[in-house]
Amino acid sequence: MKAVHTVANEIEAGAEAVRALMGQIGEISDATCTGEGSEEGKDTRDYAAMTNLTLGLIHEATTRGDAYREGIARALAHLLCVNADGCGIDQKDWQPIRDTATIGGYQEWVAQ
Repeated sequence: MKAVHTVANEIEAGAEAVRALMGQIGEISDATCTGEGSEEGKDTRDYAAMTNLTLGLIHEATTRGDAYREGIARALAHLLCVNADGCGIDQKDWQPIRDTATIGGYQEWVAQ
């Protein structure tokens, strides 16, 4: 039972890392987007800073175990799917691991 719990914790930790990254990117976007764009009509967001944060998560994923990477992958798959559908998410209520629990045998991990 402990091994399943540890795996579930790592999956959740991976998803939480994506949630934290979204928050950090949101802060950078809010701070650097003028809403109207620059005088030339260009997007003013600091994508370099956002990309560096994203690269940090990718690097972290390569140094952690499979369960952590799975949590990241499931969170990203859920996020991309919901946004591709045009729905968006509420970060406070976002539960990507619960919502992707139908993958393989992972449903029992979410229930514990």
